[in-house]
Amino acid sequence: MSLSKKSYDLQKLGFVLFLIGLLLLPAVCFAQQRSAGSTGNYPEGLSGVGCIDSITAKNVVIDDAAFKLAADVTFYKLKGQEASRSLFRPGIRVGFMTNSQKQIESLWYLRSCK
Repeated sequence: MSLSKKSYDLQKLGFVLFLIGLLLLPAVCFAQQRSAGSTGNYPEGLSGVGCIDSITAKNVVIDDAAFKLAADVTFYKLKGQEASRSLFRPGIRVGFMTNSQKQIESLWYLRSCK
C-alpha cells in the first residue's frame, strides 16, 4: 500500500513540475526576445553574424566563409550610425546583410570577438 502512495505522490509532483515549466516558458521566451533586441538599432533579419577573419577592399572572410563586398557596401556602428571601413578589422564581431547576389551590402559592428 505504501508503494501506491509513493507512486501517487510522484505523479502529483511530476504534474506540479510540469505546470511550473509551462508557466515559466513564456517568461523565458520574452527574456530571449528582449536580449536579442537590446543590441542597439540594428536591422531585423541580418543575413548572418560572425567574427571577421580577414577583410580587403573587395572581400571579407567571416567565420571561415568568404564573401564579396557589394560596390556600394555601407558600414554601421552602434545605433545605426555610419562608420568608417577602418573600424572593421580581424577580430571584430559583425552582423551583415547580403543582396540577391549574396554580396554583403552592409556590415554592422557588434563588438570584439574576444
